[in-house]
Amino acid sequence: MPATNQQPRKRNAEATRQKIIEAAKFVFTEKGYDRAATREIADMAGVNLALINRYFGSKAGLFNDSVAPALVFSEEEYGSRDTLAANLTALLMNKPEEVGFDPIIAMLRSASSEEVGPLLQDALEKGIIQPAAKTLDSTDGREIASVLMAIIAGYDVLVRMMRLRPYEDPDRKALEKRLKAVFEAAVSTID
Repeated sequence: MPATNQQPRKRNAEATRQKIIEAAKFVFTEKGYDRAATREIADMAGVNLALINRYFGSKAGLFNDSVAPALVFSEEEYGSRDTLAANLTALLMNKPEEVGFDPIIAMLRSASSEEVGPLLQDALEKGIIQPAAKTLDSTDGREIASVLMAIIAGYDVLVRMMRLRPYEDPDRKALEKRLKAVFEAAVSTID
């Protein structure tokens, strides 16, 4: 057999890992944890199914590495107590109606999972509720932060999951004004 000058293709483990994570984000958003199939994720990523266990240990490990880290609102997103209502309103109003990867939608579709439900509770608490409570800087900040998260989750359920459109294009500003008023009302209850 004649020798060839072809060298074996180099593998890039980190690039492969990232392809799996990107596919998982999409599938977990579309189907939630329990309905997502690792075979579908592997096929979408264009990799062998065995690589999911190799890189992540399990489907739960993949979820932990793909969705949970995205359940974080940065201090810039929250801003200050004075800008919080406007920033949260902008966050909701600027979300595209077509859902690609959205950690809130992935969380909502996966919350009832016995396997990753506790992981989601922890990620939500540490990445969204506690930072908002810190921004509110109040003794009842955690409670108010939880109310704010409930508003965001409720909006996402109606608009992005159930595809209900609470406004027609000319009424978008009216909805934005109402959402901001709801957020402001929640924030104004600070002691």
